[in-house]
Amino acid sequence: MAGPSGSITTNFYSPPDPFSMIIPTIRSLSLEDLRRTAAEIIPQDRRPSQHLWDISDNVQQLYVLRACLLVFILSLGRVVPRDFQLEATLSALGNKDVIVSSGTGSGKTLIMTMLMLLCPMDLSLVIVPLKRLQNAQLEAFMRYGIPSVVINEDTPNDSELWKVNDRSLHLI
Repeated sequence: MAGPSGSITTNFYSPPDPFSMIIPTIRSLSLEDLRRTAAEIIPQDRRPSQHLWDISDNVQQLYVLRACLLVFILSLGRVVPRDFQLEATLSALGNKDVIVSSGTGSGKTLIMTMLMLLCPMDLSLVIVPLKRLQNAQLEAFMRYGIPSVVINEDTPNDSELWKVNDRSLHLI
């Protein structure tokens, strides 16, 4: 892709330093610490429904609280996952196939984002048919500090691009 001055950009993003401390800290919190922190930080009127917030399965509650905290903090308090996003995320984490049929702009990308935040060592391959959507998803992942790269016909044939040592790189 050509940059503003005609130079080639790689469409690669690596997270800024503030994210590098927040994400592992939230991932390492115990269930009790997650409950307390989430209750203190996320306003009650913005939380997901009570059945998800207080889900009885401890592993699922860990995922719900981590996802809510990560998204809320990394979005600077602008976003809290909605129920359908959390349910789809929990299903995927439970090794179930997930199909989400929802309108444009309804939040499907946040489901992928939460999965990448919760499982940072997994490699994600997202196949997207439109370059505009690829770039929109890259920007969304960037906002959450997720290292990602868009690969398409505009990707430069640069061997340095492929020498990424980070196993948690997500491909779009």
